[in-house]
Amino acid sequence: MASIKVKILAILCFIQFCQSKNVPGFLSDPHKESDNRIVGGVAVNILNYPYQVSLQYLYHHICGGAIISNRWIASAAHCTQLDPGASPTQLFTIRMGTSFVQSEGTVLTVSRTIEHPGYGNSANFFDHDLSLIEVSRDIVFSNAIQPVALPVPHAPLIPRSRCVVSGWGRLSEGGSSPLVLHAVTVPLISIKSCNEYYQNSKSIISNRWVLTAAHCTQLFLAYTPPSLFTIRLGTSFVESEGERFTVNQVIEHPGYGNSAHFFDYDMCLIQVSREIVFSNSVQPVALPAPHAPLIPGSRCLVSGWGTLTEGGSSPSQLHAVEVPLISIESCNEYYQNGLGVTETMMCAGSPYGGRHACQGDSGGPLVVDNILIGIVSWGAGCARPNFPGVYANVPFVREWITEVAGI
Repeated sequence: MASIKVKILAILCFIQFCQSKNVPGFLSDPHKESDNRIVGGVAVNILNYPYQVSLQYLYHHICGGAIISNRWIASAAHCTQLDPGASPTQLFTIRMGTSFVQSEGTVLTVSRTIEHPGYGNSANFFDHDLSLIEVSRDIVFSNAIQPVALPVPHAPLIPRSRCVVSGWGRLSEGGSSPLVLHAVTVPLISIKSCNEYYQNSKSIISNRWVLTAAHCTQLFLAYTPPSLFTIRLGTSFVESEGERFTVNQVIEHPGYGNSAHFFDYDMCLIQVSREIVFSNSVQPVALPAPHAPLIPGSRCLVSGWGTLTEGGSSPSQLHAVEVPLISIESCNEYYQNGLGVTETMMCAGSPYGGRHACQGDSGGPLVVDNILIGIVSWGAGCARPNFPGVYANVPFVREWITEVAGI
């Protein structure tokens, strides 16, 4: 039992099989909210993935899992802690030996679930997100039911290794879940590169409030209390110096997520836990008047710690670039075959490309004459010709900022 606990620490987010081979790099779009899903994969047969199981609650699929011995299943701790204190172990079941999530195979009841002791006890809600599940009787192995091998403790994880992830999750964001097992091959990414995708920027607007993009806080808000977010300010370096603040509350614009366009009202107010002391390196940015006109051709400054090229690496030091403001009409011509741009948005960037915000700059400021007019929201890639950056329109939601923050 002890050796199983140690070995399972090296399983990473249900990437259940890896072999070291170089594969082409790939782009990840960090703008959309995370969800359990197998996107871009194909339907597969359980005979090729005999370790895959369905963790079910009241006989309904909630998560995947992997057989690691004749009595133990490995899954994610957030799956077994769906409702701590109100989810009796007896209500969990494990279905195995079938490609179908709700039929065939063998169903076993659960004796106990053991979450990693580090889960829920660190600054990151998903640290040690591992759970061991003991089934009520020995698993009988067959062609469709087999344990997966475990790595040695602290085995190296080699970036670009080809990994296979499998499950019955949604086939697209917000889409439907299949009845048949699916799998997809993905490359392993280094921790450093992954952190570059998931960092985001913010703008100080008062001594207690910071403004960012709603899609930044909704990446984790469904699972993470606001107190686990932090704000670093007063430094040019993304991971050092300056001062860190904890967060009291996160308030997304009520229109975000409630319209046909995913990025409508992509704005979020964050209240820090104590007053910010202003200095030469810590100052609030001025806000525009409600519905202040946006003048095409205005010289805008966008800043952040995002990647320096599309799919590239992120700097440790703050970067900035000047881009021209573009009219909504012109921007919609560029995006006429895509999502399109609404009145809650604005655009800036060169039609020739080469200057733009990129992954990791989301939520950061777009400033004209030291006035905050935009928040980095979305775009097609980074600095591509004929695809300017799209920003949340601060003048359009100015009254909401006053209503919530009193500014």
